[in-house]
Amino acid sequence: MRLRGHMRVGVRGKLLGLLIGTASFALLLACVVFVYYDRTSSAAVKRRSADVLAHALSQGAYGPTAFGDPDSARVILDGLTTEPTSRAGAIYGADGALLAAWHRDLHHALPPHVTAVPLLSAGDRLIARHAITGADGRVGELVVVLSTHDLAARTRRFVTLAAGVLALAVVVALGLVLAGQRFVTRPVRELAAAAERVRASGDFEVRARRISDDELGDLTDAFNEMLSMIQARDRELAGHRAHLEDMVAQRTADLDRRNGEMRVVLDHVAQGLLTIDLAGRIGRERSAIVDQWFPTIGPDTTLPELLASAAKDAGTWLGLGLEELAADIMPPEVVLAQMPTRFELGGSCYELAYSLVGAAPAGRLLVVITDVTALLAHQRTERAQRERLELFQRIAADRGGVEGFFREGDALIAQLEGAPDRAEERRLVHTLKGNAACYGLESFATLAHELESALDDRSDGLTPDERAGLSAAWRRVVADFAGMLGGDSRAIELDRDEYEAFVADPALPPSLRAVCQAWRDEPLSRPLARLGQQAEAVARRLGYPPPQVTIESAGLRGPTDAWRPLWSALVHVVRNAVDHGLEPPEARLAAGKPAAGHLTLRARRHGGRIELELADDGRGVDWSAVAAKAAAQGLPTDGPRALRDALFADGLSTRAAVTELSGRGVGLAAVERAVAAVGGTIDVTSTPGHGTSFRISLEAGRPRPDIAPARSHEAPRIIAVG
Repeated sequence: MRLRGHMRVGVRGKLLGLLIGTASFALLLACVVFVYYDRTSSAAVKRRSADVLAHALSQGAYGPTAFGDPDSARVILDGLTTEPTSRAGAIYGADGALLAAWHRDLHHALPPHVTAVPLLSAGDRLIARHAITGADGRVGELVVVLSTHDLAARTRRFVTLAAGVLALAVVVALGLVLAGQRFVTRPVRELAAAAERVRASGDFEVRARRISDDELGDLTDAFNEMLSMIQARDRELAGHRAHLEDMVAQRTADLDRRNGEMRVVLDHVAQGLLTIDLAGRIGRERSAIVDQWFPTIGPDTTLPELLASAAKDAGTWLGLGLEELAADIMPPEVVLAQMPTRFELGGSCYELAYSLVGAAPAGRLLVVITDVTALLAHQRTERAQRERLELFQRIAADRGGVEGFFREGDALIAQLEGAPDRAEERRLVHTLKGNAACYGLESFATLAHELESALDDRSDGLTPDERAGLSAAWRRVVADFAGMLGGDSRAIELDRDEYEAFVADPALPPSLRAVCQAWRDEPLSRPLARLGQQAEAVARRLGYPPPQVTIESAGLRGPTDAWRPLWSALVHVVRNAVDHGLEPPEARLAAGKPAAGHLTLRARRHGGRIELELADDGRGVDWSAVAAKAAAQGLPTDGPRALRDALFADGLSTRAAVTELSGRGVGLAAVERAVAAVGGTIDVTSTPGHGTSFRISLEAGRPRPDIAPARSHEAPRIIAVG
């Protein structure tokens, strides 16, 4: 009986303690939650107020910040004085430097650079940052610092109030529990006994007896209803268990069907689709064409190894790119842009595209491989068609120039095959490239440019294979376009024997004989016109408006064959005039010049010689840059003559970088050699801001051999009429 009495007292005591403890804990938790909610909501309001204040100030700070006006910026910051909790504010420029600042005391002063400003609020400070933007984009940043002391004071007041309410609630709860606990104990014990029987026997048929007609009685009914629901659920689970295997089988069949449909797509798509992890291992699911292209794929094969078997560099770069992705240091977009995009295998060309699935370093890479062999062949065909059209138009406009271009190309290739020294080899390749580009032969010009770039990267000359490849490419060009040089409706074919016999006829008047002998020479208007066309072509490539070209030939003629290398070399002068001399259109307009440049190509008789002048109205020669480059190469720079010689020195260029048009320093050196080869002299004059003029003095006449019958193997001479 003592034990039972002790147990009865213990249950009541426990119930009392539980109720009081639960009520106290609930009230304490509510107070904590309310305090926390008040604190966070007040902080959020404070943060929004700070953001609104920063936004409002940043809108007015755009002008002062954009124009770098610290005084006006301080006026904007003075608006912080109206906010009682504001402590400091600053406006930083686009470069991050402090433009203007305001603070209530030096303790809260902001640093002189925006990067030193803390990113997050801490302690008793609330930091708000807002970008200053406008029509020109982001011009700076506004930083506002507010005090949080008001939030702390509010929290202390709320905690004090909550503590008082908690204490009062505990006292009231204690009195109520003491008064009503005896009405609760009996129904609870009855309910506990029923629950114990259910626990001990597992019999959900047990029901608790309802004693009171209050909430505890409702709890008893709910307990009994719960037991009924458990019984119903057991019966329902038994029914579901019977159908579980059917459901699993049906979903497995659906999954197999979807996998089959995806397999059909992968088996018939024309692109290689596969996934790899960041170690390069190839996933099992891939399009069928991948295994056709790479039949050696195994379970442990990596894509870098697979590519290395076809293109070593591509495999190496892919492996390095995957390592960078796994390291997760650089942005994935930057790494993917540096990974290989093309390789060749078995005579076919393939392109690679990458897409990162998931975030690095745990993601995978979707790789799309596309066979672009046919596309590249189509592009080559289109380029060949463009070249044929360009050359056809050139033949229609200037047949003699095209014939001269091919003859000059044959001569340059012959010299190149003779294995000249490295400097001469560079000049020959450079001239071949320039001539081919001027006549629209992009493919050959590109090949010559690649060889020229290879020469710049090493100390020796072209390899025999490279020289043979360039010669073979030229022969293909000649073979492709030889058929286009058929007849000319404006020309008359005259056998050389007939021509020589006519000129040697003693009955021919001397004045007429001189005229006929001059027919051997080409009118200088033609090569000058070709130079003008080449200047227009260079301007188009640079995106400049077509220059105004003035040609003055004075009806003069010059030796066709003897001066052909000279005309080829003068292409460098014209290219330099457009690329180096003429300013961009906007710079010319700012200098008070027309947007389009002006070139003067003039031939005139000066005493007993012929003088050629090639002039432009551009920026002029930068003699200080010439002097600096000459000094760097150990060339003399003392005086105008030394600078003139340096301008024509081999390998000297004022360009900072090599382009397809200029920058190698071999063009003017080739011009000087060509002028000297025909017994001429060249000089240059230049006025800063007004242009440059090259003057070439050549012999007006040349000794003619006695007229002799032509050899039988010589081709007939074409005399142009009309």
